Amino acid sequence: MTDQELLKIIECRLEQAAKFKELSEKDSSMIDQDVLQALEKKFDQAAKVVALHHKVSLTPEEVEALYGYHPTTLKNWRYEGRGPKFVKDGGIIRYRQKDLQAYQETRLVRTQDMR
Repeated sequence: MTDQELLKIIECRLEQAAKFKELSEKDSSMIDQDVLQALEKKFDQAAKVVALHHKVSLTPEEVEALYGYHPTTLKNWRYEGRGPKFVKDGGIIRYRQKDLQAYQETRLVRTQDMR
């Protein structure tokens, strides 16, 4: 599944959740409020990830949310001169998505099944 296909699925689910929330607010007996809050939290997280996909550059915290690299790991890599390329403007660190994707490509391990 491509990133674009995944984004479309998430966006569709977010639209469905918004419609569901609207219906449940009209009839509060329709769903348990704890379940509704848990769903809202999950969909909020998904919406943030979708928004991150559209950004050109990311903070270390956003890199963690989207790529899974902990900010401390990124800091260590910067200190050691390793890891993905980054932009430093004053004291602000940003990672361009294209550089993160290029870094991941360099870490790709080929298996026998990948011919």
